[in-house]
Amino acid sequence: MTTATAAELESAWAERVRANRAQVDQVREVPDRDFYAPVSSLFVADPRRTGEEALDALVALIEPGDRWLDIGAGAGRYALPLAIRAREVIAVEPSASMRNALRMGKEEHGLANLRIVPGTWPEILATLGKLTDDAAGALAIGDVDGLGRTFDAAHGLLCALRVSGPELDTLVHTARAAGAIGAKLTGAGGGGAVIALAPGHERDVLARWKAAGFDGFLAEIAATPGAGR
Repeated sequence: MTTATAAELESAWAERVRANRAQVDQVREVPDRDFYAPVSSLFVADPRRTGEEALDALVALIEPGDRWLDIGAGAGRYALPLAIRAREVIAVEPSASMRNALRMGKEEHGLANLRIVPGTWPEILATLGKLTDDAAGALAIGDVDGLGRTFDAAHGLLCALRVSGPELDTLVHTARAAGAIGAKLTGAGGGGAVIALAPGHERDVLARWKAAGFDGFLAEIAATPGAGR
């Protein structure tokens, strides 16, 4: 049990990530800043392969309209197979050589829905902060679709920070499959709860959750009391 606020916990986690990054840079034996430059080709894999347990589990979760976020995408071991099946995949990768290998795979397989983004973990935390501002702005003007997009993007980033879990991810994907326009974990993560934005499909989401062995309730949101729902 902790008495720390969410902001304090987020700040503490960010500091741990930065300290880990500093330690990695200090003890790395390869002088080139791009650690994977000599070996990036070893991480290239056929995106249509089968029989790989982790990949098969991911593929089973994909809905055609999904937007997936792959943090540390490397040469596309998972990003490329996901992009074949999902509406969009955002691949975040700090290594230039890995991004080049990923870009070659994207072009080879004609995956225009794969977006490659240079990025590192501290930047993820900054992006989460921006998404919070974006969500508040969308809520203030009644932009429900925009709010849903921030939910989806935030959940992907939170997964990358390992504060989600199998049950929470199942709830998120089930909600989207039932018609939610956005869903994300909420609370402390790692066993907390999920909030889904599903105008017109609220009861569909609840029914899917209950069928999967989870419970939930309906709620209405507004920027300020009486400002709209």
